[in-house]
Amino acid sequence: MIPSEFCSTKLSTNEYGASTRLHLLVKDVHNLPEGLRIVVTFDKHHAAIGEAAGLLAGVCGQLATNCVAFPISFEKWSDIPKSFFENQWNIFFLARFCFKVSDNLAKRFLLQSLGKKWREHRIKLWNDFYDPRLSKTEIINNAPEDIAPDQWALFVEYRLKPETQKLCKRNQEIRQKQIIPHTSGAKSIARRRAELTEETGKEVSRVQMWDITHKKTDGSYVNEKAKEIAVRLKCNK
Repeated sequence: MIPSEFCSTKLSTNEYGASTRLHLLVKDVHNLPEGLRIVVTFDKHHAAIGEAAGLLAGVCGQLATNCVAFPISFEKWSDIPKSFFENQWNIFFLARFCFKVSDNLAKRFLLQSLGKKWREHRIKLWNDFYDPRLSKTEIINNAPEDIAPDQWALFVEYRLKPETQKLCKRNQEIRQKQIIPHTSGAKSIARRRAELTEETGKEVSRVQMWDITHKKTDGSYVNEKAKEIAVRLKCNK
């Protein structure tokens, strides 16, 4: 789950290139002083890193769960017209963030982040509001307060389709089989890798990163599946 607030110190820059450090919460991003933008750096894999990445993740979490910005009435993330994202890019992101990567790569990263959080939000909504004892009409009438009734009705119609229920059941079974807990907390693997690289002065390999994020404090793997993958990675090294 993406936290609604992420307290951290951010590097911001104004239109003249001068920089300063600010202590910001996610909610502060919406009210930045005019001319200031939050600098977001990226690693060689084009993933956001550094303190600003955490702030950006929180902002994406807010936008992805905003049904005005990204309606839940579409069946798939890819069905949402590109104009919805472009509107947020032009009006919101460009005004508040300075991405140290090309626009195309920044957009790709944002779309992946927003899409993941949008899908997770819809799953949570359904888990919170679906009651098998209720009829479809009753579920539709039980719309969340912050969601437009017409959006909720379309969402319920989609979720109750037999083909949707079959697909969701299959995806749930797949997720249950693939769950491998990691020990990096809410921080992304890319951010953790960048921090370790800076701390050690050496680039952290894929194998090392797997061990670091899938071992307990006593040095043992979180489960046998994580250990099996580690062995395979080391054999293919």
